[in-house]
Amino acid sequence: MCIRDSTYMGFVWLKSAHSTMAAIRQFGPALRSSGVRVSWNIFVASMGAVVRCIILLSPLMLHLLNGYRQFCSHNLELSPAWCHHSFPNIYSYCQQTFWNVGFLNYFTLAQLPNFALALPMVLLVLSLARNYWMRDPLRFCSGGLLASDKKGTRNKSDPNKGFGATGCAPYVCHCFGLLVISLPVIHIQVIGRLLISSPAVYWYAAHLFGSKSWHQTGILVWFLGYIAVGVILHSNFLPWT
Repeated sequence: MCIRDSTYMGFVWLKSAHSTMAAIRQFGPALRSSGVRVSWNIFVASMGAVVRCIILLSPLMLHLLNGYRQFCSHNLELSPAWCHHSFPNIYSYCQQTFWNVGFLNYFTLAQLPNFALALPMVLLVLSLARNYWMRDPLRFCSGGLLASDKKGTRNKSDPNKGFGATGCAPYVCHCFGLLVISLPVIHIQVIGRLLISSPAVYWYAAHLFGSKSWHQTGILVWFLGYIAVGVILHSNFLPWT
């Protein structure tokens, strides 16, 4: 819940704030008489982006600092091994030591049921990324900052409407990036909680609902079934996330 809610708030904050890239795009007229005003807009937008990044990262950094002060600052000779790392990170140490979090550590036969549980969400995200890529590869790779000539793209769509809109690009990239980064590292059953934090998942599901195909039935069965089964299993402390 905290991951999803904080991510939604971050998206709302990003959407309501002035775009830094929009200000940078105005750099061209800076050579004219309005250059001072435009340069000031670029400076304000850039400083705003820096402040927002600091605010977003500060809870994690304070948590790491608190862990270092409690376990490492008294006697380094008797302190845990992670205290001697170039970047002491108590969170990564606990994940690796007690939860076996690491690259491909979870890819075992015993975890096949958990992989099966996460498979529909993984396939949905791969499908939405492929769908957006097919519309405009350049727009997908640039997060919506650039766009290809319409003559060179397949599955053409209005860049201002629907799932293929340019405004969807940052969310699609964020969702796909979460999958790529998380899949080989984290516990696979947690990946669903991460991916549902992206609005792109729901936009793409709505897009498929409008296609009136088997995708509509499949998504409806999966979403409703996941909720119904999850309520029963999770409330009885059975493995379900």
